[in-house]
Amino acid sequence: MKTSCRIAALIAAIALAVGFSAAQPPQQAAKNSYRPAYSGDTAGGDSAPLLKDPPDFEASNESTSPPEEDQIGSTLDDARTSAILFAGSLPNLICRQTTDRFEDLHGDGNWRHIDSIDESLSYVGNEESRTLLGGEANGRKISAADMQQFGMYSAGEFGDALAGIFALSSKAEIEWKETGAIGSDPVEVFEYRVLRENSGFALRTDADELLTAGYHGRIYIDRATHGVRSVTLMTDDLPKGFPIHRAAVRIDYDYVAIEDLNYLLPVKAEVVMGYGKNKLKRNELRFSDFQRFGSTSRILASTPIEKSETKPETHQ
Repeated sequence: MKTSCRIAALIAAIALAVGFSAAQPPQQAAKNSYRPAYSGDTAGGDSAPLLKDPPDFEASNESTSPPEEDQIGSTLDDARTSAILFAGSLPNLICRQTTDRFEDLHGDGNWRHIDSIDESLSYVGNEESRTLLGGEANGRKISAADMQQFGMYSAGEFGDALAGIFALSSKAEIEWKETGAIGSDPVEVFEYRVLRENSGFALRTDADELLTAGYHGRIYIDRATHGVRSVTLMTDDLPKGFPIHRAAVRIDYDYVAIEDLNYLLPVKAEVVMGYGKNKLKRNELRFSDFQRFGSTSRILASTPIEKSETKPETHQ
């Protein structure tokens, strides 16, 4: 019997929906083997971490003391304000979302590429919507039905995922961990935890079973701008017998120029889910081709945004 589960991670004002089907893709997909970044971080079953630091993060080699308390407070206050106001500060925009989906059937780091999905993502009125442009698995075009039947699907990574961590109702325990750099930009790294009784992170199955989970992770804050450059969210202590053993999300942000203005936007995301006996599914998302949304803005399959000669409508 085919079984399937759907996860809905409801984090404060945002809804991060993640789901998967236990159905296997067509047999020819087994011929395509691929190891994405962090291929070894999931070996060892349920005790191993689902996600690591951002791929371009480097911890400081020097022994550093925590910043002064007022500096830590200022950094967190600025990051909290930016996170809560994130959605309202963005212009209406359109971009491309490319998702590569993988599975690891034994939890040993041997990831197999399932398919690639190309979508147009519109962010208008603080709400995101997607239009499927195309998908491919081993040279075969796939439909929207295939997306849900063969592999994990997710939505919500582009929205305000930080608000749930910094919301006062979450009562997040946040403490400084270390200093490092993302690329050439120095960052302060904080670790946080949200207890189950304060959490809005819920897991929901297809049978509408709802489970609220505590979660923890890391926040990487730009030392100069106090903007969040990356964040991880990982579920805590899910009960035995629940179809999903673990779930984790990492969202990476960077400064993107849209009509000569810089915005701190999601540029990459990674979603990982553990289920069955050491089985794992992973989605790697990339956001690109950002442009203000307007009636003349559109995304074409496998091509950059097509720009009309008419100036796109702008939104303040």
